[in-house]
Amino acid sequence: KITFGTAVVKTIWKDNLSKWVVTLSSGRVLQFDAIIAGTGLLHKLNTPKIPGAELFEGIAFHANQWRNDVSLAGKKIGIIGTGASGVQAIPRIADMGVENLTVFQRTASWVGPRLNFKYSDSAKFLFKHIPGLQRLYRWKIFCTYESRFFMLLMLPSKDIPIIGWLHGKLQSYIHHLVRTYIKNTVKDPDVAKKLTPD
Repeated sequence: KITFGTAVVKTIWKDNLSKWVVTLSSGRVLQFDAIIAGTGLLHKLNTPKIPGAELFEGIAFHANQWRNDVSLAGKKIGIIGTGASGVQAIPRIADMGVENLTVFQRTASWVGPRLNFKYSDSAKFLFKHIPGLQRLYRWKIFCTYESRFFMLLMLPSKDIPIIGWLHGKLQSYIHHLVRTYIKNTVKDPDVAKKLTPD
């Protein structure tokens, strides 16, 4: 079953029932043997609280709520953050004919090559005519990027030493690749250093 437009507002483990008691935003209370968070890490919009932001008289919006009715050409643009939204938006904004683009970064992100490409006509034909192929390909992309997240950011496991050791080695190698990519892509060494995570 899927319940749309409903938020989970509280979960409590009840020892006496050996159940999770889940309260929904609708007021409904349900019981489960197990609960799994499938919301995704970044499922809620994060708008920074900046003192004085309400005094800004220009146009302001989050990349998650892109304003197609606003032309950025010829304007001075400031973008806050180099997280997932920022690293996708910044190159596009830079190509929109802006007068100036200033990026404000608190913490450097692990950003490797984008690996974007155009799909060939034959690939489009296969996606169109083989049921499920495009969904399977999308899952492959999803799993690839999820494993990269795991390798870049998660701490190696101490529970199973060989897995922890392998994870640590792969993580070090991927960190090296990303650092090398940044160093080779960003020509100004001072800027490259600021864009490289610790």
